[in-house]
Amino acid sequence: SIGDYELERYKANLNYFSLFTSLEDNKYNVQETIINTKVALLGIGGLGSQILYHLSALGFHNIKALDFDTLELSNFNRQLLYSEKDINKLKTELAKERISSFNPNVNLNVTNKRIECAEDVMKHIEGSDYVICVADKPTLHIQDWVNEAVVKLGKPLVSGGVLNTRGRFYSMLPGKTGCVECHKRTIIESDVIVNKQLDSMHQINFQRNNAAISPNVAMLAGAIVNEFLGLVTGIQTPTSLGKMMELNFLTYQTYPISEWNKKEDCPVCHSAPVTVGK
Repeated sequence: SIGDYELERYKANLNYFSLFTSLEDNKYNVQETIINTKVALLGIGGLGSQILYHLSALGFHNIKALDFDTLELSNFNRQLLYSEKDINKLKTELAKERISSFNPNVNLNVTNKRIECAEDVMKHIEGSDYVICVADKPTLHIQDWVNEAVVKLGKPLVSGGVLNTRGRFYSMLPGKTGCVECHKRTIIESDVIVNKQLDSMHQINFQRNNAAISPNVAMLAGAIVNEFLGLVTGIQTPTSLGKMMELNFLTYQTYPISEWNKKEDCPVCHSAPVTVGK
């Protein structure tokens, strides 16, 4: 149950949740669900560091974060978690230090590792309830590895990244919605320009040229965490389930650019365990 400390720290959260709840499913249950949910986060760079802040502010007390980079001077235009005195240090350790200061209730476990296969992803997300992926390296493989891992373990996923003046994000419930492979096959079978559309999913190396500014990253981080919040608590249905959503940073419009269903012949998820997602 929620004590006096949580009631005060998350007071504004509770006021917000009351807009979506009834007496039967009250706002305190929503906050308690958040506190008890175990989250695996892949990537704590531009998007990931802001997402980690949002998760900690919401009251997610159980987070596992993975990254391998060290802090660079060029990171500071969008990575608000860190300080210049810490240049060349590991982001994972810096994130743990900062988050423990910001919200000491958060049990943040960090892993400093470069992902090299689906097994690496599985090892990190095992034991978690949900996965957020904003890692973008290695470019050609990361989405496939994450897809394989979340499908095998039946973990709901929200993923996305920055692409210059736009942000993109999608979410999936293995066994219910289609997976990344379903999306690729749907595109190939349709009449759209295959290479252009595949690029929206398969090569999500969104920040390869670092054409990203903090307010744009903040908008996308907010959208991703709101989608995630809907998955975890059920207070809203995510708009991106089985859809690639695009957020235009210049017009603030959000719209689907492609959508897909679960394909019965998908080699990755045809026999996936059905997730419990809201």
